[in-house]
Amino acid sequence: GGGKIISLDSGEEMLSIKIPKVYLQSLSWSPDGTVLLSSGKEDGTVRFWDAASGEEINSIDGLVQAYGSDWSPCGDYAAIAGADGNIRVWNKTTRRQIESIKITRGYVVYAKFSPNGKHILVFGGDHQVKIVERSSARIANHFNSHGFVTNVSWSPDGRKFAFGILVPPDYPTNIYDSEKGE
Repeated sequence: GGGKIISLDSGEEMLSIKIPKVYLQSLSWSPDGTVLLSSGKEDGTVRFWDAASGEEINSIDGLVQAYGSDWSPCGDYAAIAGADGNIRVWNKTTRRQIESIKITRGYVVYAKFSPNGKHILVFGGDHQVKIVERSSARIANHFNSHGFVTNVSWSPDGRKFAFGILVPPDYPTNIYDSEKGE
């Protein structure tokens, strides 16, 4: 497995990242563009790459499987969702994991920072979308999706979020007020 960085202007490959025998579950740029985060499904390793050189600068090993990831808006932290029901928060400056937050007994598919970086929106195998307060690592609110959640997104002001669910035949998208829970 691996990834490639392609120039939008020329269409040419600028950099290739190689990870033997690993299916990449997600790739995520730091907001300043200096670090590329990759999560690998098979080996449970999250890798941090220097986006200019392609050199691996750090990794978090030992996850059961690593799924989706996201950077805080300020770029200081990355959140990584795992098959063990936790999200892990990594500090870019110290290059260390600073916390592991238990979300569910099942797996967590995705973690998405709010626009102000104070909350992380997560979803997983328990069919619930949860808002985690970043400073206290507590679940501030949760919503039953009544189906498998396929994606989540915050509104630009962080006051609402939307999630799509896999429930035939109409595959609805739900929009909630993140503060009121409605």
